Amino acid sequence: MANLNKDLEYVQTILDGQNQEQFGFIYSRTNENLLSLFEKINVTGKKVYTVLSSGDFLFSAVNAGASVIDCFDVNPITYRYYHLRKWLLQYNLIDADGQYMSTLKYIVKNHLDSDCLNEQDSVTFWLDFLSKIDNFHFYSNILFEYMKRPKVPYSENLKAISEKLKLMYPRFDYVDICANLKNNQTRKYDLVYLSNILYYNRQEEKLKNCCHNILNILEENGEVICSSIRPDAYYLDKEHDIFSDYFHYDEIFTDKFTDHSVLYYKYTKK
Repeated sequence: MANLNKDLEYVQTILDGQNQEQFGFIYSRTNENLLSLFEKINVTGKKVYTVLSSGDFLFSAVNAGASVIDCFDVNPITYRYYHLRKWLLQYNLIDADGQYMSTLKYIVKNHLDSDCLNEQDSVTFWLDFLSKIDNFHFYSNILFEYMKRPKVPYSENLKAISEKLKLMYPRFDYVDICANLKNNQTRKYDLVYLSNILYYNRQEEKLKNCCHNILNILEENGEVICSSIRPDAYYLDKEHDIFSDYFHYDEIFTDKFTDHSVLYYKYTKK
C-alpha cells in the first residue's frame, strides 16, 4: 500500500545521497521491446498483474484491452510516477521529457481535486519533489534512470488510454515478489508480467519464493511473462528446475542487439 509520509522521506534520502536501497532509482521509460512483445501475447479481457517500474507495460496492457490491471514494485515511488504519467497522458504527453517545470507544476496542480485519495497524495508528493529540484531537465536527478523514448504499442493512443484510466484504479502492492510473502490475498490473475525480475534474483530461495507467490495469484492456465538479459543457460536451467513442477515453459522471442540479446519467455500454469 502507498504511504505518503514514507514516500516523501524515501525520496529525501535519495536526493541527499543517503539511500541504501538496492533499487534507489526508477526507470523513466521501459528498456524492453514491448512493441514486439504485445504483437505476440494477448491480454484482451484478461486480469493482469504487472511489475510497475516505468508504467509502460501497464499502459500497453490498457491499450490492448486488459479488463483488470493491478501492479506491484519493490520501489514505492513507481506508484507516484505512474500517477504523474497518467496525468501527462491527458495532455497527450507520453512522459515528462522536455517539459518545463512550470508546465509540470500546472499539470500536477490540476489534479488537486481528484476523487482518488492516492492521487491526491501523489499531487502533494510531486509538488514537494518539484520544489526541491532546480534541474531544467526533469529526469536529470538521482531519482531517475533516464531512458530514451522507446517504441511502445500505445504511443498513438495517449488520449484514449487516459479516458480508460478514468475508470480504472490499479491496486498497487509495495512488495518484493521474490520475498517470503504471506499469501492471504484472494485476487486471481490471468497473466503476471515479471519483466526481468528473475534475471536479477537468481538465488534459489528467491526463485522458489517467487514461484510460490505467483502460484497463489494465478488463475488456472494463467501465464507468467518474463525476460532475461544475455540469457545464461546455467541460470535459466536452475530457474526452470524450480518452475517446471508447476509450469510449462515456452519461448516467445529473442530480441537481438549488437552487444547482447534479450529472451522473452513464458510459464503457463499446469
